[in-house]
Amino acid sequence: MIITFSAGICLGSATGLDDPDTGRKETADGLAAFEKGAFVQAIPHWERAAQFYHAHHDNLHEIDAQIRLADAYEAIGQFSDAIGLLNDAVKLATIAKDQRRIILAKSNLGEAYSYTRRSDFAETNLREALALALANQDLKAAATIHNSLGNLLAAQDRPGDAREEYLESASLARLAHERLLSAKALSNAASIAS
Repeated sequence: MIITFSAGICLGSATGLDDPDTGRKETADGLAAFEKGAFVQAIPHWERAAQFYHAHHDNLHEIDAQIRLADAYEAIGQFSDAIGLLNDAVKLATIAKDQRRIILAKSNLGEAYSYTRRSDFAETNLREALALALANQDLKAAATIHNSLGNLLAAQDRPGDAREEYLESASLARLAHERLLSAKALSNAASIAS
């Protein structure tokens, strides 16, 4: 597991981990930093949030914190850290039987693998996430994952397959009333055709 617990972190008033608002506050502070592009500054907030939720056995919020933390690591190019966190998030989400979080963690894991040129792992995780999204009738997630698959296939110089993924993404995005995602997918499809 990537998140480490130093000897100085324990439950108690000196650490702040006994404050019930710690997880929420650290999550919000990390999000504020991330949205400003201060990715490095977001990391310690989301690490503390993940530690807080882990210490309080709040697996669902721990998964959310790990996924956010992985996003920050990806943003600064630390893909192996992101992959470790996302693998842990997939395991926790699977144990919790939380389909939405499994889909999110697996699709993010697939994207993280694509940045490391491990396209076999990328495609496997994206396809597994897509199957779950479709089974759960989560059209927005399915559209997003089809777009990610299109990006992966385009990078593998498979333009015909990539275009099919983009067009399916656009179709599902329209059904989900996600106009921006539909436009993005159609733009990707058009760029691959030229």
